[in-house]
Amino acid sequence: MQRVYTVWAKWDDDADVWYVEQSDIPGLATEAPTADELVKNIRALAVDLIELNTTNHDDLAPIQLLWSGQQSLNLSSC
Repeated sequence: MQRVYTVWAKWDDDADVWYVEQSDIPGLATEAPTADELVKNIRALAVDLIELNTTNHDDLAPIQLLWSGQQSLNLSSC
């Protein structure tokens, strides 16, 4: 069975950012003002961190991203 890494993202009302609250990927810590930017940050960091922390570099596992919280959307600019 292939391993799946789980990343828990949460919205911080005070800072107005999404951030990685918890992760199965050692060392993964990032934040961003939008969900799309957080995903880009995770993609940019995850591969290197997984490779640094595992011995089997041929088997990069998928990442399951779980969200918690809410973010207001400005629909007037759509």
